[in-house]
Amino acid sequence: KMGKKARGGAKTSTQATSAAKSVEGSTGGGQKSSELLQKQWISPKFERVLLQIFNRFDLDGNGRLSVDELQGFAKVCNGGEIFSQDELEQIEQCFDTDDCGGLTKRGFFQMYHMQTTARPEDTWKDLKALGYTETLELLGDVAPADAQDNKASVNLTHTAASPESGPPLEAARAELRDALFALREAPEEVAAHLRVAAALEALGRGDAAARSRQQAEALVAKARE
Repeated sequence: KMGKKARGGAKTSTQATSAAKSVEGSTGGGQKSSELLQKQWISPKFERVLLQIFNRFDLDGNGRLSVDELQGFAKVCNGGEIFSQDELEQIEQCFDTDDCGGLTKRGFFQMYHMQTTARPEDTWKDLKALGYTETLELLGDVAPADAQDNKASVNLTHTAASPESGPPLEAARAELRDALFALREAPEEVAAHLRVAAALEALGRGDAAARSRQQAEALVAKARE
């Protein structure tokens, strides 16, 4: 799950980033992906929850999750387990980050959108570990982070989503999930990194695509040594 692996994308695959597995319509106990997704993106209520979660782990309040802050998030979601170095690299490679490699709010949204599309049950497990009920309410004994206004959430959604919509966008997202699966199975394959780069480029994530190509070039250089 995302706390452990971005198996989205980003447990893209989130698992991370690894954020992708075959999509299930619902999980046990009546938990449905429709509670979390709406019109091919994150539902308004889930947006607010994700902002609360992001702010809860953004300890210095700088608008990005550093490695230490991401590991704190992973520990809560996964009973003390943290991301591996490969998983951290996949998160940076596949989701929106700043110049220092910190995961932005947009990247956090991308990561959970991919996981929830591919495997909603993992998202529900994360939410339960983070203190949320099946109605996306925070349990009373868990203190929420300072709330941000809904307008900021909506703006994040529109920025994170591609301006395109409909079947072409869904096909591009499906290709990214498949590419991340292939990368997880063969992280040393140059072709796997290039496939991820192409999928990211198709979704308008040029910076992330460039990082994937750099990974591929590094593997080629290593093979020549």
